[in-house]
This record gives sequence, C-alpha cells and structure tokens, in this order.
Amino acid sequence: MGQPALRRRAAARGLARALLERPGWLLLGEATSALDEESERTLYRLLMERLPTTAILSIGHRASLAQHHSRFFTLVEPDKAGGHVPVPSNGVEAAA
Repeated sequence: MGQPALRRRAAARGLARALLERPGWLLLGEATSALDEESERTLYRLLMERLPTTAILSIGHRASLAQHHSRFFTLVEPDKAGGHVPVPSNGVEAAA
C-alpha cells in the first residue's frame, strides 16, 4: 500500500475516533485536501451535526474551507520595520 493510501486510512481513523470521543477541540490539518468539494461539504456537515459542542479548527489552503467556519485567523510575519504583515491568504479574507 502506498503512502497516500496510508495517510487517507490514518485520517479516516482519526475522524472516526473524534466522532466517538467527542473532543472539545478538533484540529484538522489539510483534512479535506484529497476530497472534492461535495465530499468536503458532506464531511463538515457530519462533523457539525455529530459534534455540536466541538470547536473545529481547520488548517488548509482551499478557499472552500471558509464556508464551514465563522471565525478566521490570519498568520502574520515580521516586516523589516519591526511591524507585521499578513502572510498571503490565497484570496480568503480574515474576519475580525
């Protein structure tokens, strides 16, 4: 079995464990990157229905993730003047 298949199986086990254990926080790093947008919507709908009190933090590059969240964080990096500038967000704007 190849590495991508092993990663998908590990991700599926992690999501199944979250559904059973109902954690306070669920961190999803690129969890839907291999899914089409309809499958992504289905997954998030399931998570929100089954884990209504869980705070879900998604980390990913797809703009479609924004529709599943009500709050956003923008990463910043120091600039040469001692201030901070936003890291490029691929078109997803941060909410205050």
